[in-house]
Amino acid sequence: MLHLCLPEHRRRGHVRALIRWLEDEARQLGYQELYLKTEYSRNFYEQLVGKFLR
Repeated sequence: MLHLCLPEHRRRGHVRALIRWLEDEARQLGYQELYLKTEYSRNFYEQLVGKFLR
């Protein structure tokens, strides 16, 4: 399993901030769709992606 964040740094909003930054960059570049493929934390990512789509 690949973890992008060490355990001592989890639950501090790093992933949320990264996703927000990616969304902002995508909007500025004119993208209308983003795709995220994950097998982990599906509910967490669905909530984030749902916010982008609204």
